[in-house]
Amino acid sequence: MRISTYALLAGLAGALPASAETVLSEVTGNWAAPANDGFYYRALLTHEGDYLRLRIFEGMSADALPAEPTFDSPRIAYASTLPEARDWLEVGPEGQLFLNSVAVNESHVYSERLWVHHMDNQVTVMGYETYNNGPDAVASMPANPFTCWGTHCYSCVADVWDGTSAIGDEPYAHISAPVEAINAATWTPETIYELGLCPAPD
Repeated sequence: MRISTYALLAGLAGALPASAETVLSEVTGNWAAPANDGFYYRALLTHEGDYLRLRIFEGMSADALPAEPTFDSPRIAYASTLPEARDWLEVGPEGQLFLNSVAVNESHVYSERLWVHHMDNQVTVMGYETYNNGPDAVASMPANPFTCWGTHCYSCVADVWDGTSAIGDEPYAHISAPVEAINAATWTPETIYELGLCPAPD
């Protein structure tokens, strides 16, 4: 039986006490990289209670970004309490912002990647990937954990902007979601399932 990353993180999140924010990652970029002729941004990922919170500060100059965020998503993903868990931000070559999460137990590696871009006058979720590699995936974990490498692997990879997804190598869904539905400001860990792009955890 597959163990979804969602179910794993949801269960772990329930054990977390309410607490002040903990800064996990901070990056700067430009939405129009590599030309850098668009909005500059600073992205801040924090851990607050059961969730990861993403804030983005945008401006026309990298040296004069506002003190208050222009974007704030307080529950964009679940936080994990596994000792080997790591959540971090990464700027892509075209200015896109990746939110990466990897959680490890004795035998399995659970990895998720959500990426956003400034599209249609909003910060928009462009894609989502989740992988559950195991058993014994820890011993052979590659440098890039956002893939299948173990003998047994469950994956759901979604091009959210295009409205398509695949489970493993098999097409799963083709939807037409309104742009408001993929606004990263209202995105939660459940949104990918509510849209029907990945199957809900069983």
